[in-house]
Amino acid sequence: MNRKAFNQMVKVAKQPNHNGKYFQKIVKEDEKLFENTLNKIQEPVPRKENTSERIDRLVYQYDSPAGMKKPAHMDNPNIIDDENWAQRPKQFSNEDKSTYPSDRDQRQRISSWDAILKTSKGNREEMKQVRDTLNRAYKTMPSSLSQTELKIIGRDKKPEPVKIDTSGLDRFLRVRDEAQQIINTPTPVPKPKREFGGLNRDFTNQKLIEGDILYGPKKN
Repeated sequence: MNRKAFNQMVKVAKQPNHNGKYFQKIVKEDEKLFENTLNKIQEPVPRKENTSERIDRLVYQYDSPAGMKKPAHMDNPNIIDDENWAQRPKQFSNEDKSTYPSDRDQRQRISSWDAILKTSKGNREEMKQVRDTLNRAYKTMPSSLSQTELKIIGRDKKPEPVKIDTSGLDRFLRVRDEAQQIINTPTPVPKPKREFGGLNRDFTNQKLIEGDILYGPKKN
């Protein structure tokens, strides 16, 4: 259905009769979705230049005859040079002007790379070229790849963390802490009981023992 037919359907559906009332809600819900679908269909898809276009471009760039006009396809942002087709954009660097979007090659790679990732699915030859490109990029700078790109080459899975048995260490730390608490806990000293006018039993017994040693045991 083209846009004209769609607009006519909307006009009929909004007529003030019983059919119009029935369709108004449906039209309101679907109108935006349909517009978005039409816009996506009409969006131009980047493509690689054909052989004739490539020859014209190379002649113009490197051996332009006098009075030769610039090939029209060179100004079309959706026609990608053969050398830039299926090539990832360079990693941006302030010191490298070839990584700027203003650079023709970089601009073409930026505008076409995402589309290539989508359209190459199901095409064995194109997917092989994409994987080769991503594998080369992974070897030089793996951090530059997105999760989508890593998934294509099977590098999106993070390595499982190494499990270390710490049960022995935990037990040692627990015993050490318990020993430290025992060392730091002062031993309570019982207070002496005062007897016989201020003398305690231990002191009296000690003196009796000393007397036995010096003078011998008392005779009954």
